[in-house]
Order: sequence, then structure tokens, then C-alpha cells
Amino acid sequence: MRRPGKGVTSVAIALVAAGIGGALLSRSLHHSDAASRVATQQSVFVLLNHERTTHGLVPLTIDARLTQAARSHSADMLLHGYFAHDGRQGAWDARLRRYIARPLLGEVLEFGTGSYATAGGMVSAWMHSPLHRRVILTPDLRRVGLGILTGTYRGASDVTMATGDFSSR
Repeated sequence: MRRPGKGVTSVAIALVAAGIGGALLSRSLHHSDAASRVATQQSVFVLLNHERTTHGLVPLTIDARLTQAARSHSADMLLHGYFAHDGRQGAWDARLRRYIARPLLGEVLEFGTGSYATAGGMVSAWMHSPLHRRVILTPDLRRVGLGILTGTYRGASDVTMATGDFSSR
């Protein structure tokens, strides 16, 4: 199965000048496979850095506050059945500013099952999308937080929801 729902992937390419806690736990999220989630997040991080270094950019650094923001957003999307940068807490950039105050921000989203739920599938989909690619390869975006969770999304089980939040130093 490629993607549940309409299958439209959105991305915030706005790089904002200037400028929830933790993942929400609910019945819709799978809690038993935390090791797999961490391994997938680490693999996505390695693959993102491979793409950046291949394009002559400095590698990303993991940022704990961005990770917290990304996990919270992925959990909220699964819990409330939506797929969008802007959520119940408002615009995506305002949401990120609650966690971090940096001059440049970016965000990428992905969801799916099967190969689209793997690290390679996520990064490949992002790199084949001009808007996602632009965020990932923005030289001044040097920090990242990844929130990758699996749960039930719009009635489909085992859907992986991924948020990548980026910022400048």
C-alpha cells in the first residue's frame, strides 16, 4: 500500500526569519516498538547527512528541542487524523518557535506504509520532491529533529508518520 488517504504530501518551504512537550501517548500509537522507531530515526538521520555531504553541505546535527517538536507534531497528526504542517496549535513556524528561537526554520512531512515507512523510502520520497529537497539541502539549516511514529491513521493501521524539523544554528 502506497499511502492511505489522498496521498498528497505537503511541505513547508517557507524559511522563516526569527525565531506540546514530548510525544503524545494514545491508543492510536504503537508503543511496543520503541527500539525500531529509534533505529529508523537514526537511519533517516544518516541518510539525510549522506544527501547533504554528497551535495557539498555540512552534515546536520541532532537537536533535542527540534526532536521534541517533531515527535509532538507526528503524534498529534496520528491522534487527530490529519496530515498538515499547521496543526491545532496554529501555524507550523509558530509551533516550532515554542521549542526553539532560531533565525531560519524548515519542516518536511511524510506518511505511509510498507517501503514508504522505511528510512530509505522516506528520504527517497523527500529527495524526489523539489520542495522537500529544497528544505533538506538548504545550507543554513544545520540542525534537525526527527519525529517518526507508527499508529492508526484514518482507519489504516501501521501507518508511519514522519516529521523533520530543521533550523539554523
